[in-house]
Amino acid sequence: MRVLAKLTQRLRAGDTPAEHLYAAAVAQARREEFYLYQGVADTVRGRFELICVHVFLLFRRLKACGQPGRARAQELHDLMFADMDRSLREMGIGDMSIGKKVKQLATNLYGRIQAYDGSLRAEESLTEALRRNLYSDSQPSAEQVASLGSYIRREAEHLASQDCAELLTGRAAFGQPPVGARE
Repeated sequence: MRVLAKLTQRLRAGDTPAEHLYAAAVAQARREEFYLYQGVADTVRGRFELICVHVFLLFRRLKACGQPGRARAQELHDLMFADMDRSLREMGIGDMSIGKKVKQLATNLYGRIQAYDGSLRAEESLTEALRRNLYSDSQPSAEQVASLGSYIRREAEHLASQDCAELLTGRAAFGQPPVGARE
C-alpha cells in the first residue's frame, strides 16, 4: 500500500495522463480481492505480477488507439520502470544492482505481454500463462485461476469499449475484481 499511497498523494490535476493511467493500474492491482479470493500471493512479486496484468491491459487498449495511443503506452512504460527503479532503491537495493534488476523486470513484463496477448487471441491457454507467471509462487485452485482468467478477458473487453480520447487523457476505468473463488 505504501507505493499506492505515495503515488496517489503525488498525483494532482495537472499531472500527466500516463501518471493517472499508472495510478489506476496500481490501484486496481492492490485491490484486496485478488489476494483474499483469487490466490495471488501478497508479496512483492505477486504485487508486481498484478501490476503487469493491469498495465498489459492498458497497453493493449492504448495500442489500438493508433499513434497517439502507442505514444501514451510508451509514456506509461517509461513511468512504470521509473517507479520500479525508485521502489527498488527504497527497498535498499544497491546502485550497482538497480540496472540489472530493472532490466530483468522489463524482460519479465515483455514476456507477460506476449503470453497474455497470445492467450487473449486464443493462441495459448490463459490458465497456463497465469500459472506460469502470476501464480508462480502460490498454489491457487483451478477455480481461482479460471476466475482470474475470466476477469482478464472481461477487463480487456471493458477497456476496449472505453473511448480512446478518454484513455489518452488518463482516464481508465477497471471493473470489480472477482470475489467468488476463495480457497
